[in-house]
Amino acid sequence: MRSLLRSARGGSGERGAGSLEYVGLAVVVSVIIAGLVAVPWMPRVTTGIQGVICSILSHMPGGSSCAEGDDVAMTDEDFVPECTIGRNTVSRDSSIIIGPGNGGSGVTLITEQIVGPDGDESYAVTVTDDYHAGAEAGKKVGEGDYEAGGTIGVDLRYGNGDTWYFDNEADYLEFKEKAEEYFGSNWNYVPGSQLFRDLPDDVPRPRVSHHQVDLELSAEGSAKVKPPTIGGDEEGEGGVQLPGDWMPSGSAGIEVGGSVRITTDRGENMDDPSDDRTQYTVGFEVSGEADISGGGENAGVNGGYRGNYTVETDADGNVTKLIFETTHNFDAGVGDDANQKNQTVTRTELDITSDEDRRIVEEWMQDPMQQFPNSETAMNPSEHPHDPQRNFENLLYEQGIVSRSEYEGEFGSDGSNWIIYEESSEWLDESLDQAEHLEPPDGSGGSREFVPTDC
Repeated sequence: MRSLLRSARGGSGERGAGSLEYVGLAVVVSVIIAGLVAVPWMPRVTTGIQGVICSILSHMPGGSSCAEGDDVAMTDEDFVPECTIGRNTVSRDSSIIIGPGNGGSGVTLITEQIVGPDGDESYAVTVTDDYHAGAEAGKKVGEGDYEAGGTIGVDLRYGNGDTWYFDNEADYLEFKEKAEEYFGSNWNYVPGSQLFRDLPDDVPRPRVSHHQVDLELSAEGSAKVKPPTIGGDEEGEGGVQLPGDWMPSGSAGIEVGGSVRITTDRGENMDDPSDDRTQYTVGFEVSGEADISGGGENAGVNGGYRGNYTVETDADGNVTKLIFETTHNFDAGVGDDANQKNQTVTRTELDITSDEDRRIVEEWMQDPMQQFPNSETAMNPSEHPHDPQRNFENLLYEQGIVSRSEYEGEFGSDGSNWIIYEESSEWLDESLDQAEHLEPPDGSGGSREFVPTDC
């Protein structure tokens, strides 16, 4: 308090103000502090007090302006997220298999259509090259009219990628064509001959680049009944064998993996390093699928969960953002519906705009499991903690930008192999079905509700 009073006087040695003025100022500030502390849902009391006092003293004779780095009030529009309304992902891979070991290379192409809160559309194209090595072991058994098998494997993958953003659809479509040409010509080269191939010289500089390491464990099993032979002798010679797709068969598999990604965003001015952002992401994923066919029909079920935790820093290494994201799905169908993959993506972004916010976040980062044991709160900070000591949860409630998007998707895969050489491809086409976001806090300590997002 003495420090604040000296600031209001313009320095400890300044004279000319009566003692009653300072007593009056002390009383006013004390009342404000008491009022703030008395309101149980007042979030981040320390920061709130500093802001109010700073505002008052800045209008006093000799008072200074508020310190740089104080909170910037968020508007209702700031809580409205952008929407990815369409995404297409295609991956192709080639491997050489020698005994239980394998090694290969692949390429992935991702195209996205994005709508911002202001309704403006933008587009993104991502191209990723990767190299992988692993091993798997399995066994097949069969006797009479059936056969079955199973494998377990481990795979380590390292990849480099770049992302380009476009505000103009014509520029996006022109670049997309070039990316597809590159994708089509680079997916089936001999693994290891060139780990990462250069993009064409006329391709613009990417805004975002990333490096990623993935480790994946998998287990698969399959079984099928051999088609019988009608007619012929006792050994089946001279008979007619029924088509294989009319006999029952099935397969199932599960994959568990983790990943680490480092992403560099060069900002709007890619020649100015001062606005560069670096994101460090740790991810975990588990997925499984099963299918059964027979009688000319097929049915399938697939499900999965993926969680990512991202820390963003600026060019000086200061933490500027946290991102929590989860993706999950569970789908089952028959026939054409067997290849449905309808995913729900929940994303929480916390922009850090003040030194006090950064202090709270960095304190939480020292021991997130103890201070924030419930990850569901990060994905849905809709209830106010009503506890000034729970700083991080208060901050998420006040400033967290939360979106929940549901996508309709179809996926497919194909592959072939020649003794020790194998090629495979996968694709996933997604379109936004519906989107919603958490409305801004109303200031009364109540709940934040999900409302539709206008995409």
